Amino acid sequence: METYEVVILGSGISGLIAGNILAKKGYKVCILEKNFKPGGYVLNFTRNGYRFDPIIHFINGCGPDGMMTQLLSLFDAQDEIEFIKLNELIHWVDVERDFEIHDPIPFDEHVKTLCKCFPHESNGIQKFYKKYASVVRWMMEWFTKSALGKMGFIFTNIITFIRFIRAINKPISKILEPYISDSILKELISALAISFGYFRYEMSAILFIMSEMSYRFEGAWYPKGGAGALSKMLAEVYLKNGGLLKLGAEVKRLKIEGKKVESIIYQDRREKKEFSITGKYVISDIDLTTLVNEMCVPNIFSKKYIQKINQRKTTYSSIVISLGINLDLKKRGFDDYELWRFYASNANLANLNITTKNLKFENIPIELITCYSNLDPTCCPKGKSVISIIYYSWLEPWKKFLKANNEKSEKYYQFKKEVGDIFIKKIENALKIENLEDKIEVIDIATPLTLHDYTNNRNGANFGWRLDPKMQMTQAIRNKTSVKNLVLCGQWVMPGASISATSLSGFAAASRVSKKLGSSNHTNN
Repeated sequence: METYEVVILGSGISGLIAGNILAKKGYKVCILEKNFKPGGYVLNFTRNGYRFDPIIHFINGCGPDGMMTQLLSLFDAQDEIEFIKLNELIHWVDVERDFEIHDPIPFDEHVKTLCKCFPHESNGIQKFYKKYASVVRWMMEWFTKSALGKMGFIFTNIITFIRFIRAINKPISKILEPYISDSILKELISALAISFGYFRYEMSAILFIMSEMSYRFEGAWYPKGGAGALSKMLAEVYLKNGGLLKLGAEVKRLKIEGKKVESIIYQDRREKKEFSITGKYVISDIDLTTLVNEMCVPNIFSKKYIQKINQRKTTYSSIVISLGINLDLKKRGFDDYELWRFYASNANLANLNITTKNLKFENIPIELITCYSNLDPTCCPKGKSVISIIYYSWLEPWKKFLKANNEKSEKYYQFKKEVGDIFIKKIENALKIENLEDKIEVIDIATPLTLHDYTNNRNGANFGWRLDPKMQMTQAIRNKTSVKNLVLCGQWVMPGASISATSLSGFAAASRVSKKLGSSNHTNN
């Protein structure tokens, strides 16, 4: 049996961050990853010279003083990858109401642009952003304080604290609509919520303003070489600092005695053999539902805790259509990186249920189109382009295309092509490219079945738990568990999904474990 001080289950960004921090401190760390590439959703794949990025669009905090940079500096990786800075967050087009805007990222420029486009709403715009920008700044500073410092910080910022408390269990609409009445402006301000598959009257206000403002304060960035370059770099630095990474190592079960993980049983997917490994502490960056129901024997966790996990709803999964096309879109005058086209008449829960549950995608409320080659031309041959469109979907209705042995049927591949054709037509219409299908050299279509197969995430979820107010705030899952040496990280625990949030989760898990292990026998490499 192999023995380590820390064993990490899963090599998503959270697990890689935790592993790097602990390895840099000198702990003996091993990461187990079921796939043959690290990174989880944060990866790339190539087809005939085209590099595709299935999920990641942009990351906040990658500038000199940004949060992501500070995390990378904990293990001397801040200069190991180049990030490309976006000039604008999105090009927003309200198709039916004939309105469009190029949305600059910096906070002051964003507010100024909104006031210019909506002069009749200028007073409300400024009040809304002033009040909730102060809440986000307060939250960001509050997280850096000690327990004693937190109390003092609350009393010295009592008005902002009260505003934060009032927003905790509210959806976006409750904090936005007292200030804004224009329907186009309300949809534009809450665009990030729509991109997650939620309307402003569903999504957590606190989660939204944290996500929205983090880009305004710290900028939006994309890893040069694609999201997979970030995972690859994190894995390389981790190995350089003495960590061990086992790929193709699928965790099967945890042996727990006396509320303590005694060993982890994993299967080597190449050799088809099972092995045992042990660690003083275990950090889990894998699907939480699978962990508590399948990998741990009954009665390890309380019935209340298991029920809490099993009854929680997840976010949507996705359909992702990626195209390598024999056209230089920039030369054709298309300069956008993110083009989001909104259809107000389709933006309702009834239609959302039709698209996600009945797999009818003709009348979707938003088209999220990304041209990766306009930002990072290294993703394709010169003179060509990579473009993708992503839309949310549930996993369950896709299961009808599985055979008894869970293999995908011929009908699945036929239907997947039909769905691809629908979205290709949407891109063709948006970019005004006649006969786009004739210019396509490579096409890849991922469905919720694809995402579930790769990550084992419950429902193939993109962003962990459903983003409603209570679930994300007052009912959030903490990283501490009732198992003495088992700590959680990743999108299923606080502070939630997104690259920056899961990175913070990895940092929090590593901090908890290193504090427990102590540092008397360890020094920084």
